[in-house]
Amino acid sequence: MMQQAKKVFFYLLVGFVVLFGFRLLYGYRVPPEARDDSGDETASILDFDFSGKNYASEKFSKGNVTDSQSYSVDQKYEKIGAMSARAQAFDEEEKRLRDLTVKYNGLIQYEQNTGLKGKRRLNLAIGVPPTSFDGFVSEARIIGRLLSVRIDKADKTNEYKDLKAKRTSLEKTREGLMALKSKGGSIEESINLESKILEIESEIQNLGVSLGEYDQENEFCTVKF
Repeated sequence: MMQQAKKVFFYLLVGFVVLFGFRLLYGYRVPPEARDDSGDETASILDFDFSGKNYASEKFSKGNVTDSQSYSVDQKYEKIGAMSARAQAFDEEEKRLRDLTVKYNGLIQYEQNTGLKGKRRLNLAIGVPPTSFDGFVSEARIIGRLLSVRIDKADKTNEYKDLKAKRTSLEKTREGLMALKSKGGSIEESINLESKILEIESEIQNLGVSLGEYDQENEFCTVKF
C-alpha cells in the first residue's frame, strides 16, 4: 500500500514539473503585454477607441430591369476592420504599414505610439477608400505576425434618411416662420420669432455637418491596426 502511494505521488510530482516547465517556456516566449488576463495570446484583440466616423455608399438594384417593381437602393454603411499583429522588426514593419497606407490612398486619422524598445505599441486608425478596403486588409494581414482580425459592417441607410428628413422638416418650418415675419406684430413677438428662426437655422447647420460625413467625396472605411 505504501509502495502504491509513493508511485502516485511520484507521477503527480512529474506531472507538476512538466506543467510548470511549459508555463515557464510560454512566459519566456510570449511577452506579458501580448497576453490577456487568461494568458491566452490569441484571445487578446488589441483594439482601441477611435471616435471618428467614416461612412461609405453602395448602389445596387432589386428586382428585374423589365419589372415595374424594380428599384435602385443607395446603401450607406460603416465598415471597420480591427487587426492586431506582433512585429519582430518594429521599425521595418511600421514602415511597411505606412507605405501600404500610401499605396491604397489611405489617410491616418489617429495615431498612438507608446512604450520603449522591446515593448513598443503602435495604434493606427486608417481611413481607406471603400473600393480599396479588401485589398488593404489582405496585404496588411502579412505585416508582422497576425494575432487577430475582425471585420464589422453596419448599415447606416436609415440613419442617413432620418437626418435628411429632419433637415427637410426644419427647412419647411423655417420658411413658415419667415413668412410670419412679413406680417408684422409686437416687438416681443418679433424677438421671439427671430430667436426661434435662429435656433432652427443652427439645427439645420448641425444636420448639414452630419450629412456631410456621408458625402461621397468624404467616403472612407476604417482599419484599426
